[in-house]
Amino acid sequence: MMKTTRLAAFALCAALLLLLPLSGCSHGGDLMICLVTNGGSITDRTVNQSAWEGITAASAEYGFTPKSLGARSSSTADFLSHIESLYGEGYRVFVLPGILFTEALETAQGQYPDCLFIAVDFTPSVVEPNTVSLTFADEQAAFLAGFAAAVELKEGSFGGIFGMELPSTQHSSWGFQQGVLYANEHYGTAVTLDAQNFVYAGTYADDQLGQQLAAEMYDRGVTCIYASAGRTGSGVITEARARTAAGETLWCVGDDTDQLMLGVYVGADSAVLTSSVKDIAGAVENVIGQIADDAFPGGQTLVYDISTDSVGIPIPEEPDEGEEPDGNLSAATLAAVQEVYALLKSGDITVSISGEGLIP
Repeated sequence: MMKTTRLAAFALCAALLLLLPLSGCSHGGDLMICLVTNGGSITDRTVNQSAWEGITAASAEYGFTPKSLGARSSSTADFLSHIESLYGEGYRVFVLPGILFTEALETAQGQYPDCLFIAVDFTPSVVEPNTVSLTFADEQAAFLAGFAAAVELKEGSFGGIFGMELPSTQHSSWGFQQGVLYANEHYGTAVTLDAQNFVYAGTYADDQLGQQLAAEMYDRGVTCIYASAGRTGSGVITEARARTAAGETLWCVGDDTDQLMLGVYVGADSAVLTSSVKDIAGAVENVIGQIADDAFPGGQTLVYDISTDSVGIPIPEEPDEGEEPDGNLSAATLAAVQEVYALLKSGDITVSISGEGLIP
Protein backbone atom coordinates (compact mmCIF):
# COMPACT_ATOMS: atom_id res chain seq x y z
CA MET A 1 0.00 0.00 0.00
CA MET A 2 1.33 3.40 -0.89
CA LYS A 3 2.53 5.50 2.03
CA THR A 4 1.96 9.17 1.35
CA THR A 5 2.77 12.30 3.24
CA ARG A 6 -0.18 14.52 4.09
CA LEU A 7 -0.37 17.76 2.13
CA ALA A 8 1.31 20.52 4.07
CA ALA A 9 -0.47 22.40 6.83
CA PHE A 10 -3.70 24.03 5.81
CA ALA A 11 -4.07 27.80 5.67
CA LEU A 12 -6.89 30.06 4.57
CA CYS A 13 -6.53 32.20 1.46
CA ALA A 14 -9.23 34.65 2.43
CA ALA A 15 -7.91 37.62 4.34
CA LEU A 16 -11.23 38.59 5.88
CA LEU A 17 -13.89 36.26 7.20
CA LEU A 18 -17.52 37.02 7.86
CA LEU A 19 -18.13 35.74 11.38
CA LEU A 20 -21.45 34.07 12.03
CA PRO A 21 -22.15 33.20 15.68
CA LEU A 22 -23.88 29.92 16.31
CA SER A 23 -26.78 29.16 18.57
CA GLY A 24 -27.38 25.82 20.22
CA CYS A 25 -24.48 23.91 18.59
CA SER A 26 -21.33 25.85 19.19
CA HIS A 27 -18.67 24.11 21.26
CA GLY A 28 -17.02 20.71 21.39
CA GLY A 29 -19.39 17.91 22.29
CA ASP A 30 -22.39 20.17 21.56
CA LEU A 31 -21.62 20.04 17.84
CA MET A 32 -24.14 18.10 15.77
CA ILE A 33 -22.30 17.55 12.48
CA CYS A 34 -23.24 15.16 9.71
CA LEU A 35 -22.12 14.27 6.21
CA VAL A 36 -24.53 13.34 3.44
CA THR A 37 -22.69 11.47 0.69
CA ASN A 38 -23.32 12.26 -2.95
CA GLY A 39 -24.36 8.73 -3.84
CA GLY A 40 -20.99 7.20 -3.03
CA SER A 41 -19.68 6.08 0.35
CA ILE A 42 -17.25 7.30 3.00
CA THR A 43 -14.73 4.71 1.81
CA ASP A 44 -14.94 5.38 -1.94
CA ARG A 45 -11.65 7.31 -2.22
CA THR A 46 -13.44 10.32 -3.65
CA VAL A 47 -14.56 13.63 -2.18
CA ASN A 48 -16.97 11.73 0.13
CA GLN A 49 -14.14 9.94 1.89
CA SER A 50 -11.92 13.02 2.11
CA ALA A 51 -14.71 15.12 3.63
CA TRP A 52 -15.47 12.37 6.15
CA GLU A 53 -11.79 12.15 7.11
CA GLY A 54 -11.84 15.88 7.84
CA ILE A 55 -14.94 15.50 10.01
CA THR A 56 -13.54 12.56 11.98
CA ALA A 57 -10.25 14.36 12.54
CA ALA A 58 -12.16 17.34 13.93
CA SER A 59 -14.31 15.07 16.09
CA ALA A 60 -11.22 13.65 17.76
CA GLU A 61 -10.06 17.17 18.60
CA TYR A 62 -13.36 18.69 19.66
CA GLY A 63 -15.08 15.70 21.22
CA PHE A 64 -18.28 15.39 19.19
CA THR A 65 -19.77 12.31 17.55
CA PRO A 66 -20.24 12.79 13.79
CA LYS A 67 -22.70 10.97 11.57
CA SER A 68 -22.67 10.05 7.90
CA LEU A 69 -25.66 9.16 5.79
CA GLY A 70 -25.31 7.62 2.35
CA ALA A 71 -27.76 9.07 -0.15
CA ARG A 72 -29.93 6.51 -1.91
CA SER A 73 -29.23 8.23 -5.20
CA SER A 74 -27.65 11.41 -6.55
CA SER A 75 -30.96 13.23 -6.93
CA THR A 76 -31.75 16.60 -5.39
CA ALA A 77 -34.96 15.16 -3.93
CA ASP A 78 -33.05 12.46 -2.05
CA PHE A 79 -30.47 14.94 -0.78
CA LEU A 80 -33.19 17.22 0.58
CA SER A 81 -35.02 14.27 2.11
CA HIS A 82 -31.87 13.24 3.98
CA ILE A 83 -31.22 16.77 5.20
CA GLU A 84 -34.80 16.97 6.45
CA SER A 85 -34.46 13.66 8.27
CA LEU A 86 -31.17 14.63 9.89
CA TYR A 87 -32.56 18.01 10.87
CA GLY A 88 -35.33 16.18 12.70
CA GLU A 89 -32.65 14.25 14.62
CA GLY A 90 -31.12 17.53 15.78
CA TYR A 91 -28.26 17.96 13.34
CA ARG A 92 -27.49 21.57 12.52
CA VAL A 93 -24.15 21.41 10.63
CA PHE A 94 -24.21 19.71 7.23
CA VAL A 95 -21.15 18.82 5.16
CA LEU A 96 -22.14 18.37 1.51
CA PRO A 97 -19.41 16.96 -0.78
CA GLY A 98 -19.38 17.58 -4.50
CA ILE A 99 -21.14 19.52 -7.21
CA LEU A 100 -24.15 17.19 -7.29
CA PHE A 101 -25.36 18.98 -4.14
CA THR A 102 -25.65 22.37 -5.84
CA GLU A 103 -29.43 22.49 -6.29
CA ALA A 104 -30.13 20.87 -2.92
CA LEU A 105 -27.95 23.39 -1.11
CA GLU A 106 -29.49 26.34 -2.94
CA THR A 107 -32.83 25.22 -1.49
CA ALA A 108 -31.64 24.08 1.94
CA GLN A 109 -29.66 27.14 2.95
CA GLY A 110 -32.87 29.19 2.81
CA GLN A 111 -35.13 26.46 4.15
CA TYR A 112 -32.98 25.86 7.25
CA PRO A 113 -31.62 29.28 8.28
CA ASP A 114 -30.65 27.94 11.73
CA CYS A 115 -28.25 25.43 10.15
CA LEU A 116 -24.72 25.76 8.82
CA PHE A 117 -23.66 24.24 5.51
CA ILE A 118 -20.15 23.40 4.30
CA ALA A 119 -20.15 23.07 0.50
CA VAL A 120 -17.14 20.95 -0.38
CA ASP A 121 -15.56 21.45 -3.80
CA PHE A 122 -18.45 23.43 -5.31
CA THR A 123 -20.14 26.81 -5.02
CA PRO A 124 -23.90 27.47 -5.13
CA SER A 125 -25.17 30.41 -7.19
CA VAL A 126 -25.55 32.39 -3.95
CA VAL A 127 -23.48 31.66 -0.84
CA GLU A 128 -25.76 32.65 2.02
CA PRO A 129 -24.43 33.71 5.46
CA ASN A 130 -25.11 30.20 6.80
CA THR A 131 -22.95 28.59 4.09
CA VAL A 132 -19.24 28.44 3.34
CA SER A 133 -17.95 27.15 0.01
CA LEU A 134 -14.61 25.34 -0.10
CA THR A 135 -13.04 25.36 -3.56
CA PHE A 136 -9.64 24.34 -4.86
CA ALA A 137 -7.26 25.32 -7.65
CA ASP A 138 -8.13 22.29 -9.79
CA GLU A 139 -5.94 23.52 -12.62
CA GLN A 140 -2.79 23.46 -10.47
CA ALA A 141 -3.39 19.94 -9.17
CA ALA A 142 -4.21 18.73 -12.69
CA PHE A 143 -1.10 20.43 -14.11
CA LEU A 144 1.12 18.49 -11.71
CA ALA A 145 -0.68 15.22 -12.44
CA GLY A 146 -0.39 15.69 -16.21
CA PHE A 147 3.25 16.68 -15.90
CA ALA A 148 4.08 13.69 -13.69
CA ALA A 149 2.30 11.26 -16.02
CA ALA A 150 4.12 12.62 -19.06
CA VAL A 151 7.56 12.54 -17.41
CA GLU A 152 6.99 8.99 -16.17
CA LEU A 153 5.64 7.51 -19.43
CA LYS A 154 7.68 9.77 -21.76
CA GLU A 155 5.47 9.11 -24.80
CA GLY A 156 2.07 7.89 -25.89
CA SER A 157 -1.39 9.37 -26.37
CA PHE A 158 -3.15 10.93 -23.37
CA GLY A 159 -6.84 11.67 -22.92
CA GLY A 160 -9.29 12.83 -20.28
CA ILE A 161 -12.83 11.96 -19.21
CA PHE A 162 -14.58 14.69 -17.24
CA GLY A 163 -18.01 15.24 -15.69
CA MET A 164 -20.17 18.17 -16.69
CA GLU A 165 -18.76 20.95 -18.86
CA LEU A 166 -18.45 23.51 -16.07
CA PRO A 167 -15.67 26.02 -15.34
CA SER A 168 -14.05 23.94 -12.58
CA THR A 169 -14.08 20.86 -14.81
CA GLN A 170 -12.65 22.79 -17.74
CA HIS A 171 -9.91 24.08 -15.45
CA SER A 172 -8.97 20.48 -14.63
CA SER A 173 -8.83 19.55 -18.33
CA TRP A 174 -6.81 22.60 -19.27
CA GLY A 175 -4.47 22.22 -16.32
CA PHE A 176 -3.78 18.59 -17.22
CA GLN A 177 -3.09 19.50 -20.84
CA GLN A 178 -0.72 22.30 -19.81
CA GLY A 179 1.20 19.94 -17.53
CA VAL A 180 1.70 17.50 -20.39
CA LEU A 181 2.73 20.26 -22.79
CA TYR A 182 5.17 21.69 -20.25
CA ALA A 183 6.81 18.26 -19.94
CA ASN A 184 7.02 18.00 -23.74
CA GLU A 185 8.68 21.40 -24.00
CA HIS A 186 11.04 21.30 -21.03
CA TYR A 187 11.64 17.63 -20.17
CA GLY A 188 11.90 16.03 -23.62
CA THR A 189 8.72 13.98 -23.49
CA ALA A 190 6.68 13.21 -26.61
CA VAL A 191 3.08 12.81 -25.47
CA THR A 192 0.30 13.58 -27.94
CA LEU A 193 -3.09 15.12 -27.17
CA ASP A 194 -6.07 14.72 -29.51
CA ALA A 195 -9.39 16.55 -29.22
CA GLN A 196 -11.43 13.35 -29.67
CA ASN A 197 -9.82 12.00 -26.51
CA PHE A 198 -10.95 14.80 -24.19
CA VAL A 199 -14.63 14.34 -23.49
CA TYR A 200 -17.30 15.49 -21.04
CA ALA A 201 -19.54 12.66 -19.89
CA GLY A 202 -22.25 15.07 -18.77
CA THR A 203 -22.56 13.35 -15.40
CA TYR A 204 -20.55 12.65 -12.25
CA ALA A 205 -22.67 9.68 -11.21
CA ASP A 206 -22.49 7.02 -13.95
CA ASP A 207 -19.63 4.58 -13.49
CA GLN A 208 -20.85 2.39 -16.35
CA LEU A 209 -20.72 5.32 -18.76
CA GLY A 210 -17.22 6.13 -17.54
CA GLN A 211 -16.13 2.57 -18.21
CA GLN A 212 -17.69 2.61 -21.68
CA LEU A 213 -16.02 5.91 -22.64
CA ALA A 214 -12.69 4.65 -21.34
CA ALA A 215 -12.99 1.41 -23.34
CA GLU A 216 -13.61 3.38 -26.53
CA MET A 217 -10.65 5.63 -25.79
CA TYR A 218 -8.25 2.79 -25.00
CA ASP A 219 -9.40 1.02 -28.19
CA ARG A 220 -8.32 4.13 -30.12
CA GLY A 221 -4.80 3.73 -28.75
CA VAL A 222 -4.88 6.09 -25.78
CA THR A 223 -2.32 4.99 -23.21
CA CYS A 224 -3.29 7.17 -20.23
CA ILE A 225 -6.65 8.73 -19.27
CA TYR A 226 -7.21 11.44 -16.68
CA ALA A 227 -10.38 10.36 -14.87
CA SER A 228 -11.84 13.54 -13.39
CA ALA A 229 -15.55 12.79 -13.12
CA GLY A 230 -16.49 11.52 -9.65
CA ARG A 231 -18.22 8.13 -9.83
CA THR A 232 -18.08 8.33 -13.63
CA GLY A 233 -14.33 8.60 -13.24
CA SER A 234 -14.34 5.52 -11.01
CA GLY A 235 -15.68 3.65 -14.05
CA VAL A 236 -12.61 4.75 -15.99
CA ILE A 237 -10.40 3.27 -13.29
CA THR A 238 -12.43 0.04 -13.39
CA GLU A 239 -11.78 -0.30 -17.13
CA ALA A 240 -8.08 0.49 -16.76
CA ARG A 241 -7.76 -2.06 -13.95
CA ALA A 242 -9.48 -4.82 -15.95
CA ARG A 243 -7.40 -4.25 -19.07
CA THR A 244 -4.15 -4.03 -17.16
CA ALA A 245 -4.96 -7.25 -15.33
CA ALA A 246 -5.49 -8.85 -18.77
CA GLY A 247 -1.98 -7.86 -19.85
CA GLU A 248 -2.45 -4.54 -21.63
CA THR A 249 0.00 -1.73 -20.89
CA LEU A 250 -2.07 1.34 -20.14
CA TRP A 251 -2.76 3.75 -17.31
CA CYS A 252 -5.15 6.21 -15.78
CA VAL A 253 -4.76 9.23 -13.51
CA GLY A 254 -7.06 9.66 -10.51
CA ASP A 255 -8.66 12.84 -9.22
CA ASP A 256 -9.50 14.61 -5.92
CA THR A 257 -7.83 12.01 -3.67
CA ASP A 258 -5.06 9.43 -3.92
CA GLN A 259 -6.88 6.76 -5.94
CA LEU A 260 -3.97 4.34 -6.26
CA MET A 261 -5.83 1.61 -4.37
CA LEU A 262 -8.88 1.84 -6.64
CA GLY A 263 -6.66 0.68 -9.50
CA VAL A 264 -5.09 -2.32 -7.76
CA TYR A 265 -5.48 -5.49 -9.83
CA VAL A 266 -2.96 -7.87 -8.23
CA GLY A 267 -0.85 -7.51 -5.09
CA ALA A 268 0.16 -3.87 -4.88
CA ASP A 269 0.16 -3.33 -8.65
CA SER A 270 -2.21 -0.56 -9.70
CA ALA A 271 -3.39 0.87 -13.01
CA VAL A 272 -3.54 4.34 -11.42
CA LEU A 273 -0.28 6.08 -12.31
CA THR A 274 -0.83 9.07 -10.02
CA SER A 275 -3.68 11.37 -8.92
CA SER A 276 -4.40 15.06 -8.71
CA VAL A 277 -5.22 15.61 -5.04
CA LYS A 278 -6.69 18.34 -2.86
CA ASP A 279 -6.49 18.73 0.90
CA ILE A 280 -10.24 18.44 1.28
CA ALA A 281 -9.91 16.80 4.69
CA GLY A 282 -7.76 19.64 6.00
CA ALA A 283 -10.14 22.28 4.70
CA VAL A 284 -13.19 20.63 6.29
CA GLU A 285 -11.37 20.09 9.59
CA ASN A 286 -10.29 23.72 9.69
CA VAL A 287 -13.80 25.09 9.12
CA ILE A 288 -15.24 22.83 11.80
CA GLY A 289 -12.63 24.26 14.15
CA GLN A 290 -13.92 27.72 13.33
CA ILE A 291 -17.46 26.56 14.05
CA ALA A 292 -16.32 25.27 17.44
CA ASP A 293 -14.82 28.72 18.10
CA ASP A 294 -18.02 30.54 17.06
CA ALA A 295 -16.21 31.96 14.05
CA PHE A 296 -17.91 30.34 11.07
CA PRO A 297 -16.77 32.01 7.81
CA GLY A 298 -20.30 32.34 6.49
CA GLY A 299 -21.06 33.80 3.07
CA GLN A 300 -17.53 33.16 1.86
CA THR A 301 -16.08 31.16 -1.02
CA LEU A 302 -12.65 30.06 0.15
CA VAL A 303 -10.05 29.02 -2.42
CA TYR A 304 -7.25 26.63 -1.52
CA ASP A 305 -4.29 26.44 -3.85
CA ILE A 306 -0.59 25.72 -4.11
CA SER A 307 0.33 28.77 -2.01
CA THR A 308 -1.12 26.93 1.00
CA ASP A 309 0.10 23.50 -0.11
CA SER A 310 -3.51 22.46 -0.56
CA VAL A 311 -3.21 20.88 -4.03
CA GLY A 312 -0.71 18.54 -5.66
CA ILE A 313 -0.11 14.84 -6.23
CA PRO A 314 0.56 12.12 -3.64
CA ILE A 315 4.21 12.10 -2.57
CA PRO A 316 5.44 8.87 -0.96
CA GLU A 317 7.68 8.76 2.08
CA GLU A 318 11.41 8.83 1.44
CA PRO A 319 12.57 5.32 0.42
CA ASP A 320 15.67 3.69 1.81
CA GLU A 321 18.89 4.45 -0.07
CA GLY A 322 19.00 2.67 -3.40
CA GLU A 323 15.28 1.82 -3.39
CA GLU A 324 12.53 3.24 -5.56
CA PRO A 325 9.62 4.98 -3.80
CA ASP A 326 6.26 3.28 -3.31
CA GLY A 327 3.67 3.80 -6.02
CA ASN A 328 4.09 4.01 -9.78
CA LEU A 329 6.22 7.15 -10.12
CA SER A 330 9.99 6.77 -10.20
CA ALA A 331 12.35 8.75 -8.00
CA ALA A 332 13.43 10.73 -11.08
CA THR A 333 9.83 11.68 -11.87
CA LEU A 334 9.14 12.69 -8.28
CA ALA A 335 12.27 14.87 -8.30
CA ALA A 336 11.03 16.58 -11.47
CA VAL A 337 7.62 17.12 -9.85
CA GLN A 338 9.27 18.77 -6.85
CA GLU A 339 11.15 21.12 -9.19
CA VAL A 340 7.98 22.14 -11.00
CA TYR A 341 6.01 22.39 -7.75
CA ALA A 342 8.53 24.97 -6.52
CA LEU A 343 8.22 26.94 -9.76
CA LEU A 344 4.43 26.94 -9.48
CA LYS A 345 4.59 28.07 -5.89
CA SER A 346 7.02 30.89 -6.68
CA GLY A 347 4.89 32.07 -9.60
CA ASP A 348 7.54 31.28 -12.21
CA ILE A 349 5.00 28.94 -13.77
CA THR A 350 1.35 29.95 -13.94
CA VAL A 351 -1.49 27.71 -15.05
CA SER A 352 -3.98 29.38 -17.35
CA ILE A 353 -7.72 28.96 -16.86
CA SER A 354 -8.62 30.67 -20.15
CA GLY A 355 -8.30 27.55 -22.30
CA GLU A 356 -6.63 29.55 -25.04
CA GLY A 357 -4.73 27.27 -27.42
CA LEU A 358 -5.96 24.16 -25.61
CA ILE A 359 -8.51 21.45 -26.39
CA PRO A 360 -11.92 22.82 -25.30
